[in-house]
Amino acid sequence: MDTVTPPESGGHTINWDDLVALPPYSSSRSAPIVGALDRAIAEIDAAVGRNGDTARRFVPSAGALYPYDVVITDPEFCSAAVLDPVTRKLRVPENTPLPTDVDHYGWMVIGRPWLSMRKYGRRGYLYHLLDIGHALVNLGMRSGRDPLSARLRERSVGLSEQLGGVPRAIGVIAPSASGAASGWVLDIADPAAPRTRNEFEQTAVAIAPDQSPEPLDLAGMRFDDTWPAVSPRRKSAPRFGAPGSVAEAEGCLDAAIASGRENLMRLNIAAPHLTMVGRAELDRYLPQDELSVALAGQRHLCGPDAVVVMSAEQPHQNCVDPDRQRMLLAAGVIGQSIYLEATARRLGVTGIGGIDPRAWRPLLPPGHVAFYVVAVGADIAAATEAKLDALTAEGHLRNRELTGSGVRR
Repeated sequence: MDTVTPPESGGHTINWDDLVALPPYSSSRSAPIVGALDRAIAEIDAAVGRNGDTARRFVPSAGALYPYDVVITDPEFCSAAVLDPVTRKLRVPENTPLPTDVDHYGWMVIGRPWLSMRKYGRRGYLYHLLDIGHALVNLGMRSGRDPLSARLRERSVGLSEQLGGVPRAIGVIAPSASGAASGWVLDIADPAAPRTRNEFEQTAVAIAPDQSPEPLDLAGMRFDDTWPAVSPRRKSAPRFGAPGSVAEAEGCLDAAIASGRENLMRLNIAAPHLTMVGRAELDRYLPQDELSVALAGQRHLCGPDAVVVMSAEQPHQNCVDPDRQRMLLAAGVIGQSIYLEATARRLGVTGIGGIDPRAWRPLLPPGHVAFYVVAVGADIAAATEAKLDALTAEGHLRNRELTGSGVRR
């Protein structure tokens, strides 16, 4: 398995060697994926991979960064391989290949918060948990029950430490019954080659919360029968059309939230506080210009028929403890449930993490802070533009610098 070694230098002013000296090249070779392993990869790819030949994936992510890895392991945990949906490669150590003929494989989601934090600063830690929560819904739709999951839970921390990350969820996946091929290839890596973590990654790891909760087992989750079929059509609306039916939008949110809450009960994790706001109430509390401010200047996202504002009480110790981390994963589960229900009803939907929490206070219980909004409205079926990312100082509310290595937004 990969081991993580720090770079030889860090914390100094950029010098010439920093610009021209690359880490040692890790040689690898490619090979086809065959048998049951290929069909298991096809199932995971259908959950969180790329949609056909497009760059768009089946789950949303702030800035399209996807700050997590999905790892697949054999039933005996002799090997663990990291999936790369961008290149459609399965990276596996040469000395511990995965078997290709077993009935079930284990999988694990490992958080990579620095992928978000290097773009969004400390707020990126929030986004990485929301993004993982979205992915857990799609993975949960394909996860089954098997004694392997209990053993995987016991081994998850050790496996994730070797791979360099925090385990957030586990599951068991069976090869695709349809016999569909994944179209992926094996990337067989030299196990002795170290994986270097740069200064950005080291700093993000150093300032991340000290404690993390145990990974979630998704085997007990249940979903609407229509969701697997519509997940390939999921998209984030770049804008909303003419005002539609508020009742339809609120009905969509009611159904999605009910499903999400049931799954969170099965996972034994608490949901954030959810406040549903229809168009009339939005217009009363947040007229057009004020809604644009509440959405951190994202005027193109004004005009939804209804929104759900996710919030939480300000913690007394101002920390992100394990329970609060799970609550943020739960917010992503609710968000993806809304995405899939809205897609099934042919409504436009988008998650908005770049918000100004102060503007949402009049709609929330006293002492609550908004951190995520999911909006539903009229779909723009013909729209081909991508959703804009609000990467501005105002859009992500003056992220603090990453202390310790002088890394700033």
